[in-house]
Amino acid sequence: MVRLLFIIKGTALVERYGVMMLAAALKRAGHRVELARARRLGLERLRRKIAEFEPAALLYSAMTGEHQYLLDINRRLKESYRGVSAFGGPHATFFPEMISEEGVDVVCRGEGEGAVVDLADALTEGGDFGRVANLWVKRDGDVVRNELRPLVEDLDALPFADREILYEGDADLRDHPTKIFFAMRGCVFRCTYCFNHPFNDMSRGLGRGCRTRSVDGFLAEMKYVKARWPLRYMQVDDDTFLLHKRSWLEEFADRLPREVGVPFMCNVRVDLINDDNVRLLKAAGCHAAWMGVESGDERVRGDVLKRPHTDEEIVAAVTLLRRRGIRVATQNLCGLPVEHPVAVDEKTLALNVACRPDFAWSSIFYPYPRTELGERAVDGGYYDGSLANVPETNKINTMLTWGDERTTRRVENLHKFFGVVAEYPWLWPLARRLINRKPNRLYVLIFFLWYGYCWKTRIEKIPFAPKTVFSLLKTLVEYLRGVKELAPPPVEAAPAEVC
Repeated sequence: MVRLLFIIKGTALVERYGVMMLAAALKRAGHRVELARARRLGLERLRRKIAEFEPAALLYSAMTGEHQYLLDINRRLKESYRGVSAFGGPHATFFPEMISEEGVDVVCRGEGEGAVVDLADALTEGGDFGRVANLWVKRDGDVVRNELRPLVEDLDALPFADREILYEGDADLRDHPTKIFFAMRGCVFRCTYCFNHPFNDMSRGLGRGCRTRSVDGFLAEMKYVKARWPLRYMQVDDDTFLLHKRSWLEEFADRLPREVGVPFMCNVRVDLINDDNVRLLKAAGCHAAWMGVESGDERVRGDVLKRPHTDEEIVAAVTLLRRRGIRVATQNLCGLPVEHPVAVDEKTLALNVACRPDFAWSSIFYPYPRTELGERAVDGGYYDGSLANVPETNKINTMLTWGDERTTRRVENLHKFFGVVAEYPWLWPLARRLINRKPNRLYVLIFFLWYGYCWKTRIEKIPFAPKTVFSLLKTLVEYLRGVKELAPPPVEAAPAEVC
């Protein structure tokens, strides 16, 4: 048995499912695991925790954008820490060359449950982990680049996500009535902004790209969570929920209301919406569905994003879901790498007005390198391809350039008014004038308050009470604080907190 310490930047009321799964695998293998929130603790308290806990390895799960923060934290910790520093998660999977960064000893690519246990076992026995599949290992200036291992085929063989590791020291996250669940890994579609098809290409021949848990196993985890923590709503976050086989959906719809009795939301796709599937969603207790619209320009949607749906199909899908009593949140991308981005965004807004969703959500497009659309942005001269410039959130500023400041300003401002105008189209003449002004904090505040209100009260079904408002504002402050931080927290002591 060895001690291992996960280090994350923070949560902002979002369960870090990858960390929870890795922690569960390590605990089942007999290892002791704890977690530290770097931003809350501050650098000095983080150092003290490491000195007291004496972990054999520091484990970082990094998404692109927050990777810079975590790399900097690790460099500072390695000034005194002599153990192993290992990075995994989406960023490490697609950019394993981060092994060359100062202080990084190990990078894990792909699914990490097996690799992290093999690493911990080797540390326990004092053995060599240099040949562990999925790991890149730095040794005396050289790098051992091990091959990927087969994908996990039997998802039921994995332990339930270890939620305790996140809930300890975070009462807000523990008591939040919505919990996240996954019944599937992978997706078969090739949307150009998404990581799924590059990952499928990377792992070709190592197993099926799309794998599903049994209904038995899925419901068992829901019951386990419901018996231990507040659970009034569930976020089933499979990339495309309706990719489950018809027989699976029928069994799920029959058993979930009887055995768990908690409503849920899920992600759906336009071309999988039909009368039978929507009927099964409703019977299962689906309260809300997230559906990608992405762009209101059919040519851009089909040729650039590889989502060949017509406007009529999108409107029909939203109408069918709402007719069955399922709320709809559309997902849209603003500021795409195209010649006239504002005109495209205005078409996207118009399509959402025609759909009349319960919540028109929008993100500013980020050109994540090594995605097809990210490469298109670089090739078109909209972005320089630098990883160092990738921020953590795509809800404030664009990273692209279109040759003039006015276009950038209008893209960013239209994004801030998108959801409100989709709800109240009569505001568009005013918003059309306001988007020409300099971006400001008021626009950002309008965006986040509308987002929080719709997300919590319409999609999550949380009553709009003073407690809800306080929670929204607290989460917003934490979120925006994290967005602004480009360097680790200051050295001075933070208020006492159990991490």
